[in-house]
Amino acid sequence: MGGIALNAEISGGSKVEIPINRHGAIKAENDDLRVTDATLIADFKVRLCCYAFGFQEKHPFGLRRVMVEDVTDDQPVVMIDDRHPRLVGNHYWRAVTPRFTPTPDNIHWLMEVDYNMRIYRFTIVKDDGQTEVLYDGQDYGNPVKEYIRIGMGLEKLPPRR
Repeated sequence: MGGIALNAEISGGSKVEIPINRHGAIKAENDDLRVTDATLIADFKVRLCCYAFGFQEKHPFGLRRVMVEDVTDDQPVVMIDDRHPRLVGNHYWRAVTPRFTPTPDNIHWLMEVDYNMRIYRFTIVKDDGQTEVLYDGQDYGNPVKEYIRIGMGLEKLPPRR
């Protein structure tokens, strides 16, 4: 792989390498695709969150299915399962989860004081049946998590360890 990488254990016990630099995780890519989005979006005005995911095809090949899973914890969680993916603009695919009210139960990692990296598995099935799998890391340091907790009104809850 070259460079520096975090060797992270994912759901099921296998390990993946997430390339990093001094700014954090480097967006995943291969010869065909480049991940552009894998992040939590917090709307402080209404105290709701959602996740946004996206990638760009480096050359057109057509999509049959896109699935994004959070594979950070013991069990994978399907975040998006798009069975009719459409590209927009310059060969971009993007999807957003339904908005939700964050709680310590449905976003437990936000309540942890420590640095956290969420790992998302992008499984892309092309029109020809070939499957591409990319693992993308998203960093959440304590200052960012604290900012989100305060904005979401979760600051009065004790951080979980």
